[in-house]
Amino acid sequence: MESWVLQLSVEERHIATGDVTHDESRSAAVAGAKISTGGFQCRKVSMADDQQSQTVTSVGVVNKEQRSTAATRSRITISKQQGVTTPTSPAVAQAVEELECLERSTDPLEAARVLNRCSQQVSQMLRGVKAFSASQPQQKASVIDQMDAVMTRAWTVPSYGQELGNSLCNVIRDSGGLDVLISSVNTGVKEMDLKSARVLGQCLTTENRRYVVERGLDSVVQTACRTCSEKSDN
Repeated sequence: MESWVLQLSVEERHIATGDVTHDESRSAAVAGAKISTGGFQCRKVSMADDQQSQTVTSVGVVNKEQRSTAATRSRITISKQQGVTTPTSPAVAQAVEELECLERSTDPLEAARVLNRCSQQVSQMLRGVKAFSASQPQQKASVIDQMDAVMTRAWTVPSYGQELGNSLCNVIRDSGGLDVLISSVNTGVKEMDLKSARVLGQCLTTENRRYVVERGLDSVVQTACRTCSEKSDN
């Protein structure tokens, strides 16, 4: 489904004090396109803003300013359709357990140590995913499942969740993990594509969203459309 939205707003203000008058005007326009299917949503928004101000005294105009800006922003959302995966690797299971033990009252130094260990595990899992060939989809899918377990738990840690989640997202991006997930989203193997899309959805911080839009949006859209088509056929 695709929808277009156009919003236009105009604001004006006039201030008069003695011989001095000040006028301001601002107009803003927003246009957007949205594609959504199943648990996938892609939104692109374009914004334009025009501002003018002028100050006039009895001797004429003493100050006049005009500013125009335009920007385009894209956003991808992938909704998780399944529950949390149970990790099978002992090291990953320990990382998830340590995350589960974190509370609001946990010492920040302990939280930092847990983050460091989880970062190492995520980096190791990414190396494992890269090492598996296309003929080893089950092994690759298993590692991606474990990444999902770590990311899901990290985001839900009380007080520290945002910091932990963002930090692990940075690790994934800096380790080339976004490229790995993008390439794994459109393999044609349904289970692999969905598992990869689920983890990719966990990684969509502001910076990572821009990266995915620039380098992997087509792959994500193809997977979403194929999933929607399969549901329709059923």
